[in-house]
Amino acid sequence: MNSQLIQQGRAAYRAGDFSAAAQMLGAAKTPNEIMGEADHLRGNALMHLGMYAEAAEAYAAALNDGAYGKRGALLTNRGKARGGGRLHHGCPGVLCSYPGRFLRHAF
Repeated sequence: MNSQLIQQGRAAYRAGDFSAAAQMLGAAKTPNEIMGEADHLRGNALMHLGMYAEAAEAYAAALNDGAYGKRGALLTNRGKARGGGRLHHGCPGVLCSYPGRFLRHAF
């Protein structure tokens, strides 16, 4: 695990540079390493980029980290990713209105 790349990936994500975040977080660990936080954040970045299949894979990898503790969020996000980024009521994106009120969806 490369801690420097994980920190840079977090910073890129916070700055809204989702492409750089996904690349850095993906490069920060080997495919066999388990780090739920890095995989979760990488999945979130990929969702923002519309790369849903890759996001679902990242969330699945994060689920392998039993110590990470965000299983519910990971399962929800993986479900969203498998649905092509659409939620149960068909709304895309992070902010939507349904029905007639705004809901905030976190990846």
